[in-house]
Amino acid sequence: AAAALIGPSLPTGSRLTSIRVALGREGTRFPAQRFGIDIALLAVAGIALWQLRLYGSPVIQGSTGELGVDPLLVAGPAVGLAACSLLATRALPRLARLAEDAQVVCVTHLAQIAAYGDTHVALRKHVRGAVTAIDAVALSGEPRRVEVARMLSGDELGVALEHAAELLAARGR
Repeated sequence: AAAALIGPSLPTGSRLTSIRVALGREGTRFPAQRFGIDIALLAVAGIALWQLRLYGSPVIQGSTGELGVDPLLVAGPAVGLAACSLLATRALPRLARLAEDAQVVCVTHLAQIAAYGDTHVALRKHVRGAVTAIDAVALSGEPRRVEVARMLSGDELGVALEHAAELLAARGR
């Protein structure tokens, strides 16, 4: 099934010009051709996550009774993350074009999407006894760079600060 989705989108011929022509025709292809690999990755990730939930562990008992590790179940979460990242990356230019004429609000944990925004609002959850509150804080400048870096790498900022600065600079933010 994956070959049927991916095959039509591959360029024909082995010359560099045929690859460039194929990439330049992006708008003339059917959605199944343009997003074939995305759909295939999501399908594989969905099956792997479903099986992982069904079995409860990537360690399974084979037909001979021996315990073994199912590689699909081990790779499933990583494939799912890759598929979602790929889809988010493909959606960014479309969201940016849409935002030129309309207001777009994105709630995301992906730094790549957050860097595209004109305005960055961070939500902070606070629990005080039995009361849970959420503060909304508008970020710009250095606090925004730190927040994008945190989105990239968690609490270990280090090199992520440089990457966050590059992401924001590439978007003119």
